Amino acid sequence: VRLHSDRYRWSADYYTDLKFNKDGGQEEIQTRKYKGEFGRYWRRSIDDKSTDEVQDFFRKDYKENVSSKATVNFDLEGKDDLAADFVVKSKAIFAPFNDPGEDLDYSENDAWLLVELKDSKVPNKIYEYNYTGISIRSTTVWDVSNNWSVLTPPADLNLEHKFGKMIRTVAKMGSGKFKVTTTLEIPQRLVQPSEIEAFNHFVDILIGESSLYVYAKHH
Repeated sequence: VRLHSDRYRWSADYYTDLKFNKDGGQEEIQTRKYKGEFGRYWRRSIDDKSTDEVQDFFRKDYKENVSSKATVNFDLEGKDDLAADFVVKSKAIFAPFNDPGEDLDYSENDAWLLVELKDSKVPNKIYEYNYTGISIRSTTVWDVSNNWSVLTPPADLNLEHKFGKMIRTVAKMGSGKFKVTTTLEIPQRLVQPSEIEAFNHFVDILIGESSLYVYAKHH
């Protein structure tokens, strides 16, 4: 356990239910579970804030990293228990933006995974860099069954490299429902100056793979 902790300073699990409504809007119910140092980071971020200020803080964070087009509310667990995971639960409602009478040709970033990947790039080109490691498991259940039947879900992925790995599996759960599970692990390492370009290129590849695409037929 100690070894795992040392290799991955930032560890989290994300679970999302994403439902496409009859009118072409979306409902997103999400749980983000931040472990260890990651949980402590979030506790410090809101330590001196009132209840309303905490909601405003997370809404701003969501707006900057996910979308500004949602009405979203948050519920926190583990805020005062330093030994527990820090859990952010949210429900977001998106006004209609898909035409429910047409085929669905849609792509969406795995937003919180993308945030961590963008933060993973080495910010200099000259000095060795102590990369502290991330371990993320992101699961999203897509439900488009109100209006569509899926023809092309996101693709499976198995990308392994000396710097880390990203593995994605897709499981159909019906004609209009499927589950996407993505595991990202980039262990702690001292990135030498000679490795910086290759490391950042590896992260760029993962960033490109963080976008999920689905094509579905209207029914």
